[in-house]
Amino acid sequence: MPRMLKVGDRFTSFADAKKAIAELGDNTYTTFWKRDARTIASSKIARQIKSSLIYYQLVYACNHGGRKFKSSGKKIRQSWTFKEDCPVHVRFKASLDGNALEVTSIQSQHNHDTSKVLYAHTPSQRRLSSNMKESVKDYLNMKANRKMIQQKLQESTGKIITLQDLTNITKNDQSKTENLDNCLKILKTKYGAHAAVLRDVDNNFRGLFIQTPAMKSTMNAFPEFLAVDATYKLLKIGLPVFLIIVEDGNCQTEIVGVCILASEDRQSFTWFLETFKSENPAWINVKCIMTDKDLHEREVIKNCFPNVNLIICVFHTLKIFYREISCQKMGITPSQRTLSLELIQKLVYAKTDDDYEKYMQGLKDSVPRTVYEYFMKNWHNTKDEWNLGKNYFKNSFLNNTNNRLESINAKLKSVINKNSPLEHFINSLFTIISSLETERDHKAVYGILKKPVDMFPEDSDERKYFKLLTREASKHVLREIRISEQIRSITVSADGYYIITDSRGSTKTTVSSCNCVMYDAMILPCKHIFALRRHLHVELFDRMLVNHRWTMDYYKGKQRTLTSLLEDNESTGHHLPCTSNDSTISVSLTTQGHQPIYSYAQRRKKCLLLCTELADLAAQRTGMLFEQRLNLLKNLKTLWANDTAVLLTPIDVRDENDRQFIVESNDEVVFENENFSEFCNEVVIQDLNILGDVNLSSLGHTEVIEEVNMEESNKENEVPVTADINVRDCNNQSQQTVQVNDINLSTIKMPVAIKKRGRPKGQDLTVIGLPKRRKRKPLSFSKKSYQEKQDLILNFFVQNGDIVKDIKNGKILEDLDLKSFPEEISDAVLDNSVDVHLIKTFCTDEAFNKIFNLVEQKRLKQHWSCSVCGAGNQNDQTAVCCSGCLLWKHIRCLGLSRRPKSKQWFCRNCY
Repeated sequence: MPRMLKVGDRFTSFADAKKAIAELGDNTYTTFWKRDARTIASSKIARQIKSSLIYYQLVYACNHGGRKFKSSGKKIRQSWTFKEDCPVHVRFKASLDGNALEVTSIQSQHNHDTSKVLYAHTPSQRRLSSNMKESVKDYLNMKANRKMIQQKLQESTGKIITLQDLTNITKNDQSKTENLDNCLKILKTKYGAHAAVLRDVDNNFRGLFIQTPAMKSTMNAFPEFLAVDATYKLLKIGLPVFLIIVEDGNCQTEIVGVCILASEDRQSFTWFLETFKSENPAWINVKCIMTDKDLHEREVIKNCFPNVNLIICVFHTLKIFYREISCQKMGITPSQRTLSLELIQKLVYAKTDDDYEKYMQGLKDSVPRTVYEYFMKNWHNTKDEWNLGKNYFKNSFLNNTNNRLESINAKLKSVINKNSPLEHFINSLFTIISSLETERDHKAVYGILKKPVDMFPEDSDERKYFKLLTREASKHVLREIRISEQIRSITVSADGYYIITDSRGSTKTTVSSCNCVMYDAMILPCKHIFALRRHLHVELFDRMLVNHRWTMDYYKGKQRTLTSLLEDNESTGHHLPCTSNDSTISVSLTTQGHQPIYSYAQRRKKCLLLCTELADLAAQRTGMLFEQRLNLLKNLKTLWANDTAVLLTPIDVRDENDRQFIVESNDEVVFENENFSEFCNEVVIQDLNILGDVNLSSLGHTEVIEEVNMEESNKENEVPVTADINVRDCNNQSQQTVQVNDINLSTIKMPVAIKKRGRPKGQDLTVIGLPKRRKRKPLSFSKKSYQEKQDLILNFFVQNGDIVKDIKNGKILEDLDLKSFPEEISDAVLDNSVDVHLIKTFCTDEAFNKIFNLVEQKRLKQHWSCSVCGAGNQNDQTAVCCSGCLLWKHIRCLGLSRRPKSKQWFCRNCY
């Protein structure tokens, strides 16, 4: 029978008494806590007491007893507590001889239920050891399944472990404040990266630029094409993360710069790009930059990179049109909106100037005036930046979307948790970078180790190009050689050029150059050059036709892993943990100066950035707090509208039940109160001319808010026009390179972490804490989007699915890319809703004629095959057709007893 404590029991040390309390708790299913204690030192007892007792008086109580809980909050949400005024306790006191702790009082009758089950669920019984917590952290950092971890822990420890317990382990490990000093040391000592920090004159954090030696090396080797974009919600301080990527000689994506900005204003973005330029002298060789249509970004890029081909991601272009051309903003009907979007989409994909002018005339004649004026004002004059014509693809390597960056952003979010601390973000970021580099290095090595089985003859031009170029570059060239065999129309112009005509129009071609899209985009020989050289009986292979960035020799000399083939020393490009022998860390620190403000537009834009942050802060609160902040902004607007000077000062709430707020200062204030009329007469109103008499030195924490027009405008959310800002104002910065020991970087004020209010995790998680499964609503083929239909129809006819991706990047579908026999084509073309004319714009005339003939031959037979068993049939009563993929399936193959009664039925692949 377990031993129970009784009055008079003695313990020669506090450790023995603590052990006895633990045994008592296990035996009676009670969690004891130290309710009251008085140490020997604080008791000041004259007689001698043994030091191992530690306490003179000690009271352990049931966790359901003790002092009554009082909430310190505003009682907006319901609170819960263990406290039930339970009288159970055990009181100890030092014995008269001072050699033991003696039990002087015991109460063992609870006023609540106790049982083994209830006891096992208490926090103290669910608590894990330190070693076990470290193991759990490792599993969670590797994104292990929480349910599997939970099951493993319960089996090994015998304890009840909840999913919330696992979450709390990682939450408790996160620091409440961002330590910039520690982050910079990690960047230098662990990853060998250079960091540049931007702060303002008030020592507030404004930006952090990160670049490693490997990133610099890659940028120096392949600087021609850059893509810039930001991703959000990775940091708990709510700042965007900008990435800069390049395309290397094997058409692989490489990150060459990372930057965190506190605000996406012109001055901060200028510092970002200027820092990038100062760290990478090869910026002068940049030929093309892709971004989204953001005014500040594009204007700054044009100033920092004046001679580049600046283009807009097609996805962002179409997304902006979808958002801005709405019935509400434009005052148009749904049918007018649909027509407008269809014509503008044709303008985006117009391949020639003639096509563009034709669609422009249709836009002018067909769409409402508001849409036409919006298009002419914001888009027409910059058509080379978004129209997929000849000028768009110059030096772009056939990139027309930011999918390369979006793919990396998706990988970042798969590893980096939302709202991560800065230090955790940095470690996770380099985990992704290391993984990406490993994959790129593996592809580079296998490009040398493995060769295709069916090689070309040794003395053929194809074999020579294959040996000269990297694997991906050679694919482009070999495809152009194959397509060039179909070109027949070659004429000579009066100025000595050869004119070759294809679906994109006529091109001027010589044996070494061409003005087509492929040649301008890739800097590689195109089908026109090969066709002309074949026509003139000139050898197809010529090293001078190829830009050196695509050659294997250049790639070996610049790629991280392959440099070991040319150098004796091993590459140091991996982002693996490294140590630094430097006793100090070199950091580039820039102080952002004040910007002179001249025009109304400049003043308004500066205030609008601040007002956007205020709106975010107000929206993060709920209930009464949100209403208070909203009314504060309304009151401020009212006072400013009356030309009243306003000073804000912090206030303290003395009584949480009192709706009146007590102000610590006698200066002029704006109260946070729901009823403005009740206190407006109490506010001291001063004329603006008297503002100079206020002694601001006595208001150490008070901020004077400047006079500004707060008029809101929906046009700020639309695609903006050129800003009226002087570039020289953005360069008002003082830069100095300092040592960490010379300045305390921890004094730089980091942005406040965004607090989670309500239950924000419910947006992405189920009640139990697992990710929600997205409900997929299938669409019938007739209701699919225009582009989805195009993709499906293209896959019906092409020999390889990868060709569809190339078509989206500007490739024209040739006869050789198509299947040859009707039996090879999907039975879905038998459906009357399949219109092959949708893909005519992607095909040459010969290719489309072949597609049309194949469909006619297929439909003449009127014979379909079950996509499950492959057996042919002509009896529609024994089968059912999927409304999504248009493929027929036998009812018996689906395990159904009869045909579905619904008008639309979807197979498992489509649902």
